[in-house]
Amino acid sequence: MNFFGGPDNIIKQSGIQDGTMIADFGCGTGAYSLALSKMFRASHIFAIDVQKPLLEHLTTEAHREHLNNIETVWADIEKVGGSKLRDQSVDWVLLSNTLFLSDHKDTVLKEARRVLKHNGKLCFVEWTGSYGGMGPLPEQVITQEQATTLFDQAGFRVDHVFDAGTHHYGLIGVVM
Repeated sequence: MNFFGGPDNIIKQSGIQDGTMIADFGCGTGAYSLALSKMFRASHIFAIDVQKPLLEHLTTEAHREHLNNIETVWADIEKVGGSKLRDQSVDWVLLSNTLFLSDHKDTVLKEARRVLKHNGKLCFVEWTGSYGGMGPLPEQVITQEQATTLFDQAGFRVDHVFDAGTHHYGLIGVVM
């Protein structure tokens, strides 16, 4: 049974291709950034997080694994302009298990929309529920229907849904 989709599986289902610019919003310790870097050596990955120690850990791990296409960015994605990336500068934004933590969900998605190029895509993964101490609290859960509404309000349309594991759902949003 696959409770977590796992970065490799999710990336493969996303449609991300080598040679693209990717922003990993709320990258944490960098599981997705590291997987992206290994799969797409010609891509550039911006690993963005507000927690400096997590970025330092990611930098150390990337260096240890000789991964040179990850750029860590200490930034706040909960503010428009907060990612420190230029307007329309990336092809993909990855937002995995992060939005439920935000008090400014609409702003996080607007920031993703701002940095994406025309026809850019958002790979979104979120918890389907609260599982007794694993994942978000019940009041933090963002249902797939709520996510679709937030996408629409931020200027995305849902292109397709993918399997992100037993306790998660995955959406690909396209800039409208």
